Amino acid sequence: MTSSAPGRTLALLVAMLMMAVALARSAPSSFERLSQADLSNPDSYYNLVVLQDRTPEHGHRFVARDNAPYGSWVHWTEPYTWTLWQLHRPLRAAGLAEELALRYAGAALSLLGMLALALFTALAVSSTGTRRTAMISGLALAACIPLHAYGNMLQITHHIFMLAPLAAAAACLLRRSSLPRPGLDLLGGALLALGWWISPEAMPFVVGLVYLRIAARLQGTAPALWWLAPGLFGLTLLAWWLDPPPPTFPAWTLDRMSLAWLLLAGLLAAMPLAAEACLRRGLSLGRSFALMIAVSLGALLAWVLAVPEVRAGPAGLIPAELRTLWWNQIIELQTAHRPHQWMAYLGLPLAGALAAGYRAWRERSLWIAALACMSLAYGLLGVWHLRMGAAAGVAGALAYGIGLAGLRGFGDVDETLPRRSQLRVFLLTLFPALQLTATVGLASLWPPPAQEKHCSLASVAPTLQQIPQATFLAPVFSGSELLYRTHHRIITGPYHHNVEGLLDNYRAWLYTGTDQPPEIFARRSVGYVLGCTYYQNELRGSEGHRTLMERVADGDTPPWLQAQPWPAGTETEWRLYRVQPPASSSSAAGEPRP
Repeated sequence: MTSSAPGRTLALLVAMLMMAVALARSAPSSFERLSQADLSNPDSYYNLVVLQDRTPEHGHRFVARDNAPYGSWVHWTEPYTWTLWQLHRPLRAAGLAEELALRYAGAALSLLGMLALALFTALAVSSTGTRRTAMISGLALAACIPLHAYGNMLQITHHIFMLAPLAAAAACLLRRSSLPRPGLDLLGGALLALGWWISPEAMPFVVGLVYLRIAARLQGTAPALWWLAPGLFGLTLLAWWLDPPPPTFPAWTLDRMSLAWLLLAGLLAAMPLAAEACLRRGLSLGRSFALMIAVSLGALLAWVLAVPEVRAGPAGLIPAELRTLWWNQIIELQTAHRPHQWMAYLGLPLAGALAAGYRAWRERSLWIAALACMSLAYGLLGVWHLRMGAAAGVAGALAYGIGLAGLRGFGDVDETLPRRSQLRVFLLTLFPALQLTATVGLASLWPPPAQEKHCSLASVAPTLQQIPQATFLAPVFSGSELLYRTHHRIITGPYHHNVEGLLDNYRAWLYTGTDQPPEIFARRSVGYVLGCTYYQNELRGSEGHRTLMERVADGDTPPWLQAQPWPAGTETEWRLYRVQPPASSSSAAGEPRP
């Protein structure tokens, strides 16, 4: 079942080639939109703002121009931002303007992340399977819609950058050889820590890979685990030291490398050591398994009790008002509710769980059974919380490739199979492509509802840039783009670390008074109101009371807003108003209070 070195290399190249072909399909339109800074995800604009507003004093960890006039620390992780900054340097040296160089560097980093993901996933599969199944895992990733939603060139975000080190850790830790390789275990543990340093949402994947290796060790199919623990805890400790929570974040926050993650790394690193202790004492597999479950549950309970945010749940820190106005508007935070979404997000992880589960049953393999459970669990996470779909695709590709390696017809030696078996091999090989076809077909039969229209700031940004720096009241989902295209401040972008800003922003738009501005304007030093004729239905008034958002969109504004005309020939759905300061005010309305 093992692969020769040339055959394995060819399999890895084929896996990367399939990913490259899948990415090339959207490259022409992506380059055109990149040149115009037409990015669909607000995260991409915010990442670019982090880089553009870099200062020698603060580096990339600066106080953003949102949450004005108070300031809010951005929570993007240091490894991704630092890497993107280094990647843009040669583009700047080649003569590109900084903004364009940063956009192209971000797109290149997403592409490189996808290719690295295909390479390391195929490498992990080939280490415990065959070169044929390694190529199939590459096809699975290339056909994974949730993965491409985060890995296309227009996504200048850390999500794919997070998954690449996790796949590399799988290649280090999931290997067939029982010979001790301390260096690989140390590297694998460090890569796991790098994954959740880049994004804390990598936590389920990190925990899953650690327990896969523990299961293999308990059954005697993997070498000792001693070096996994220092790799995992050591790099997490380094991350906490280099990139701690900023002053406005709690010491135990889940958004950054905090004490919460340091404690989790220590507890998780102790699990391989506990497994080694079971083996040293000569405990049976059954007793070792039961003891590890008990120790793991104790560690989980300790972490949950120590970290308040864990007990709050995914949306527990968001007030009910914001769940309606903001959280429910973000597609990636929703659950799958249409047939094509279920097919796209659950199909591959479920197939991986079935394939790995069957191989685990035939070979009585504990770690492959754990891999099947991990794939199924991630599939369910993906349909419950679409944001997890990309990681679910990687887990499914690993499980599918490793599981198929236990079936006849998927070895590296040609076998003579009956016609029915040949058809089975053919269908299982092409399953990822068939799933993609079925997903597209279902999406065409049950098209999603029309999304709310969006106003782009590209046409009006030059005019806004001529206005002296001021604080703008703008729609939440346009806030990041406004920061990127202009020098102005905003109350908030669509980010949960700024709960008070989100509440103030929405409450200002929902204001129904006419005699004077809402008190939020004075407290936030709002100088301009920028509204679009398209807006959320949730911002409409009730019982005949018209909200500020409705009045701005209709052009029927209260007297304390002075319309600001656009230059002749400007075609836009935006409406711009200057806030008239109260007569008693002695300071300019657009300036923040000291």
